[in-house]
Amino acid sequence: MDKNKLINSVENIRIPQNMKQRIIKNCYQEMEIKSMSNNKTTFIKKPIVAVAIIVLCICIASTVVFASSGKLQGYFRDIKNLSGAITGTAYEQATDEIDVNIINVSDKLTVEITLLNIDKPPYNCSEAFGINCYSILNANNNTIVKKQSTAQVDIVDSTVLIDIPIDDLEHGTYTLLIEEFISSKKADQPLIISGNWKINFTK
Repeated sequence: MDKNKLINSVENIRIPQNMKQRIIKNCYQEMEIKSMSNNKTTFIKKPIVAVAIIVLCICIASTVVFASSGKLQGYFRDIKNLSGAITGTAYEQATDEIDVNIINVSDKLTVEITLLNIDKPPYNCSEAFGINCYSILNANNNTIVKKQSTAQVDIVDSTVLIDIPIDDLEHGTYTLLIEEFISSKKADQPLIISGNWKINFTK
C-alpha cells in the first residue's frame, strides 16, 4: 500500500485533533521502545508499517469514541492562513449536538434550532446563533437555493427560531440542507459550527 495514501487516511479520520496527536505520539513511542530492544526491526526497514499501525490506532480510537456514546462528538479546529499562522477557530462535526426542525411553512420557513449541549463549549459561550450556510434542494435533489445565510438571533432557553424566506418557491416538496451555523458573543470573534442537517418540507 502507498505510504502517502496511509498518511492521507490519518488526516481524513474525523476525531479531535488533540486526540489524534496523542495517538500518533503514543504509537511512535511504542515503536521506538521496540527498536531499542531489537536492532533489526520492521520499523527501520519498512517505515510504511509504522504509518499503517498509526492509522489502525486512530481507527480503533475513533470507533471507541463513537461506540461509547452512540454519537459523533464535535471538536475544535484551528483555522490557518497560507503561511500556517493560526487566524481563528472553528467547531466541526456538530451534527449530533444540534437539533433542527421546521415548525411552520408559509411564505417563509420557521426553523427551530435546539442546542442539545447548552451547558458545554462552545454552546455555553454563545449568546446569538444564526445559519451561516444553507441550501434548498427540490424533489429531484437539484439545488435551487445555494449557500445562503441568515441573521443571528438571541438564544432563549437553548433554542433559536430563525425565518428563511421561501416566497419564490413553487408548491412542492423540498429539502433544507444546513452545513454551517454561526455563533457569537459580545467582544468575541464569531465561531463557525459545521455539520450536516437535512430537513424535508412541503410548501
